[in-house]
Amino acid sequence: MHIESLREMQACYDQYVKDSPLRTRRGVRVIDVGGSAGDDGYRPVFQDLGAGLLEYLTTDIQPGAGVTHVVRDPYELPFRTSSADLVVCGQVFEHCEYFWRLFAEMIRVLKEDGNLFLIAPSSGYIHRAPVDCYRFNPDAYRALARFSKCDLLNVWRSDHEPWHDLVGVFRKRENTRVNPFSWLRRIAGGSGPALPVSVAQAATSLAKANQAYFERRFAEALRMYSELRPVYAEDPVFLTNLCHAASEAGDFENCYWAGMRLVHGFYPGYATLERLGRAALKLGRYGNVLFEIVRLRESSKWALTAYGWEIAHHTHHRNDSEGRWSACRAAEAIISGFASRPYPEWTVDIIRTALARYGESRLLEQLEVQLRT
Repeated sequence: MHIESLREMQACYDQYVKDSPLRTRRGVRVIDVGGSAGDDGYRPVFQDLGAGLLEYLTTDIQPGAGVTHVVRDPYELPFRTSSADLVVCGQVFEHCEYFWRLFAEMIRVLKEDGNLFLIAPSSGYIHRAPVDCYRFNPDAYRALARFSKCDLLNVWRSDHEPWHDLVGVFRKRENTRVNPFSWLRRIAGGSGPALPVSVAQAATSLAKANQAYFERRFAEALRMYSELRPVYAEDPVFLTNLCHAASEAGDFENCYWAGMRLVHGFYPGYATLERLGRAALKLGRYGNVLFEIVRLRESSKWALTAYGWEIAHHTHHRNDSEGRWSACRAAEAIISGFASRPYPEWTVDIIRTALARYGESRLLEQLEVQLRT
């Protein structure tokens, strides 16, 4: 972090925090994402908050001075939803390959009406830590606000060279999508658009739908889940159950709809991704979510699912060289033991078919030996 970044963070504090209730509220939590620094980082800017009871937490992917939480996955913050009064992040996003995922995670942990202060360079030389991927313009922050359904209160570009930092002030809305029960609160409070069922009716219907789901009466569960889509469209548990029930009932449209909401707003589980893959293949829409899925290749748990999506996409578009590469890498992930068991059956079938198509007989034989062990 450079001195101009600290000054810009001070400007955020002076304009949006200095005269707010956070100065006198007892106990304030500030989360500094990527807060590893040789000095105190942004901590001095916020030290007078919380009536002397400031909880200043910092996260980073490696231990360092002032780091309170070392994260194994940079896109998962180890904090409860809506638990932070302020989230700050500076000089991180240019080093973050999938910065939109981290942004959504920061909005998740932020309290409703809480502020996020984000600083990232709009210019400057390459400085890898360990990578240097991006520079940002104001439209990028506007896109992030739309993506995570929060408000961009202000954005400005610093005049200081060489970085010309872009500073953004975001605020979490009450109905931000990472809050799974926001619709129910809005109904209870009498605000928001009218819905076809009341809170009590929705809860009763959901209980009946879940009972049918757990008793494997999938068609019946699907019918009730479909009626509740407007109410629980932000609830990841509901979306997961809907995706699974629709898959079992052969309703690929509903399966795809629920799975896509999970992919873009939450982190779907292994079984859900497998069902989404089947639905997308049936509907010919696997290219729509390919970009979100391929990032999972480096995870032993999700690698085969990601490769399966890639192979299907390249096969559909007749990209033989890319398809061959993905099929070979997928087979090697199984043969080497990198990919975790159990292997998703639909992906294994895709890999087999692709290897045969591309004449990779030796690799196919090795794959079959590994699958039998």
